[in-house]
Parts: sequence; structure tokens; C-alpha cells
Amino acid sequence: MIKYLYSDLLKLRKKKIEMAIQSGTPISEQSLLDFEVEYYKSLGSMAYKYDASKVLFSETRADREISSNYMAIRLIQDAADFVAIDLRTYGPFKKEDIAYLPKEHAEIMIAEGKAKRISVPGE
Repeated sequence: MIKYLYSDLLKLRKKKIEMAIQSGTPISEQSLLDFEVEYYKSLGSMAYKYDASKVLFSETRADREISSNYMAIRLIQDAADFVAIDLRTYGPFKKEDIAYLPKEHAEIMIAEGKAKRISVPGE
């Protein structure tokens, strides 16, 4: 009986983590178990990459204007997370990650030798 309750509890916690990622609601990592922290970070990273790829290949004029303030880069070394000029948290990044960052931050990372610019069609 306890085994089933524990299993159900973990399923509910997993669902809450997924819902928080989808809605963009941050979760305090202190309230998560170690393996849940890993899951939370992985999902957040995947969601960010998915959202960034949608912007990379945007079609509308408004999207192009927004994307002109951002730059696609490929990380050539690990980098810590940071809050950017658009007040979004980016990272942490692993070597070979692709990121779509505000130009100011992308240019700093390139100048520091942490990243290389990626050419995107239409940019």
C-alpha cells in the first residue's frame, strides 16, 4: 500500500514540475528531491531550446523585428546561468549548447571566447 502511495505521490510531483515548466512558473529547488532538480533543469532547458528554435525560424515581420535584437550562438565551453537585459534567466549552458540570447549578452560571450555566432537564414 505504501509503495503505491509513494508512486502516486511521485507522479503528482512530476506532473507539477511539468506544469510549472509549461507555465513558466519557477520552482524553488530546495522543495525538490535531488532527482527532481535534475528533471526540472532538463525540462527547463529543453523548453527553452524549443521556444528559442521557434523564434529562430519566425516568419512574421514582428517576429523578425524581435529577433533582430537577439543572436544565435553555439557555446564552446560551459557557462553559468544569468539574468539578461530582457529579465529572463538563461543557462546554465554546457559546451555545444545552442542559445538564442539578447545581442548584448551574445556579443559578450563571443568576446570572452565562450561562444561562436551561428548564421541563421534571414538574419
